[in-house]
Amino acid sequence: MLVVRKVLPVLLSLVLVAVLAAPAGAEVSDRPSSPTAEAVPEGEPAPAPAGLPTRAPTVEASAGAEFNPLAGCPFLFPFLSLCTTDFIVHVVGRPASTGDFVFRVREFDGARQISSETRVATEAEPAESGVLSAFRSYRIDLVGSPGSAYTEVDAVACTGQLQHVVGDVAFVDAAGVTASLVECTFTLRDPGSIQVRQVTNSPSSDRPAFAYTTTGSGVSAFELDNDELGADRTSLPRTRTFDGLARGRRTFVATPRAGFRLTDITCTVPASIDLDARRASLFLFDGQDVSCTFTQTALASVRVTLDVRPDNPVDVAFDTTSLGPPSVVVLDDDGPAGSGRPNTRLFSGLLPGNHTITQGTDLSGQGIDLRSIACNGTVSSSSLATRTVTLRLDAGEDLVCTFRNEERGSISIVEDSLPDSATDYTYASTASPSTFTLDDDGNGTFPRSVTVPAVPAGTRHVITQGVPPGSPPWRLLSITCNTGEVTDVATRTATVTVDAGEDVTCTFANAQFQPDALIAPAAGGPFAGDEVRSPTVVAAQTLVKSVSAAGRQTVMFVRVQNDSGITDDLIVRTAESGQGLFLVSYRRGTEDITAAVLSPGGFVFRGVPPGGERVVVVTFLAQNASAPGSAKNANLSVTSAAAPAATDVVRARAERT
Repeated sequence: MLVVRKVLPVLLSLVLVAVLAAPAGAEVSDRPSSPTAEAVPEGEPAPAPAGLPTRAPTVEASAGAEFNPLAGCPFLFPFLSLCTTDFIVHVVGRPASTGDFVFRVREFDGARQISSETRVATEAEPAESGVLSAFRSYRIDLVGSPGSAYTEVDAVACTGQLQHVVGDVAFVDAAGVTASLVECTFTLRDPGSIQVRQVTNSPSSDRPAFAYTTTGSGVSAFELDNDELGADRTSLPRTRTFDGLARGRRTFVATPRAGFRLTDITCTVPASIDLDARRASLFLFDGQDVSCTFTQTALASVRVTLDVRPDNPVDVAFDTTSLGPPSVVVLDDDGPAGSGRPNTRLFSGLLPGNHTITQGTDLSGQGIDLRSIACNGTVSSSSLATRTVTLRLDAGEDLVCTFRNEERGSISIVEDSLPDSATDYTYASTASPSTFTLDDDGNGTFPRSVTVPAVPAGTRHVITQGVPPGSPPWRLLSITCNTGEVTDVATRTATVTVDAGEDVTCTFANAQFQPDALIAPAAGGPFAGDEVRSPTVVAAQTLVKSVSAAGRQTVMFVRVQNDSGITDDLIVRTAESGQGLFLVSYRRGTEDITAAVLSPGGFVFRGVPPGGERVVVVTFLAQNASAPGSAKNANLSVTSAAAPAATDVVRARAERT
């Protein structure tokens, strides 16, 4: 404690104290005991600053009250104050502070005004401002506080005599004071503040405003938003701060808004939080600066969709516990003309987080497989084996998860031999069975076709036909599939991808090119060599006719047949030999084709259909120099234009008799 006294003659003071008598009825006040803590209202939290002094009662007087300058001390000398007492200033800061508080003590004496300042270093160390003299009036008020934080004087109380308080100022008159000490206690309050901050979790940059209602002194209703652009279209802030608040309880309630949910409230001091009621309630102590954050989250949605290919009325149950209620939904996908049950279900009002959906119905026993689970958002995990997907849903996100189930299909391979034949064809396949044999003779030794059933949709298989034996050789003409699969005749393969519920049929068409040449002595036959095919001359396909004299002729008829199963071009050539002097000519009807038949390219009968036939007339004319016993050979060959190795030959022979 720092004590400053006015300089007075010690002896004179002692005499005056002994002579002067205390006035009747004067009150004497001892130094007050240490103040006690202020009681906290029932149900409120304990005060933050421990040990605050009890607020002393404020003694108020009217602003115009005056003190009797003669009361309590005899006037001995008109211009000398002989009665004095000590004066001390105390400070109670709310909350407590160790900084300096500055007070001004102003002495009023007529026209004179004597001002001085006293500094209270800490609350624990009050400053004695001096000695108060009789016949003087004093005014004591606060002029400075630590960091200017203590901006409000909550109460002022003085002990001793002849004092009163008006508002935030203490007035003391020392005239006639008999107490040894006058103490004035200033209770100062540092007001608090509350800031409400809003955080909005939403994928949209244009976020809505939210209204808040309040209870408690110094706070009022307001609106906030949290747009990315800051001061946005609505010109609303993200925060609202209430300053200069006295201690006490305040409550803030967020008004609900469609499409959003209040998911969190946090405050920097202990507070009563009720998310369901969207409410935060707190007790503000002196000097506290509190912040409360309200987190608004945009609600999301998930649409569960069943896609069965092709459309099917089968009912499928889904476990939607994490999205529900309901915890189970039943869907089908039988198209617009179906049962009326939907193939999709929307779950809205969802909070962010992981959500799991399971297709509970296993359709594999009905020949339908779950082929994919596709979601248009972030998938944490997915399993076709368990028919389950776990997706991560963000704030405000609208996701669709489609469970695609596909009916199994089949693959059929058909052998088409042209013409029908007992020739066996072996096939290799990536499906099951991996090998099989087909023929096209209808006798049942091997089937004409094979079918691979229950092929999962989307799977890919390659079927390859082996090269068959036989002469003349068989040629693979085409591979035709009813669903437009990829085929390659050169490699004899069909690559088949089965779609949902699809029955794929691929036909391998093989042809054996069989040109057949027959010969007859007359246009009506009989023809020799039918079904006798040889690229060299044999007796069964040889015809000999005689010419009796020079200038005479003989005629033979060669029939060219297409015994193949397809339309073909047949090429006719001739090779002549022998010593006889014969002139040989060749005609097609009335058309002379001799030059073409004798040429390397031969004469071509184009577009002869299966089983079709053409006739070449061969005429031998004996020349004048021809001698009896001489002969002339004309070997006519017919060849398939599609298969040059398929050739048949007949011989026409003329002899001079």
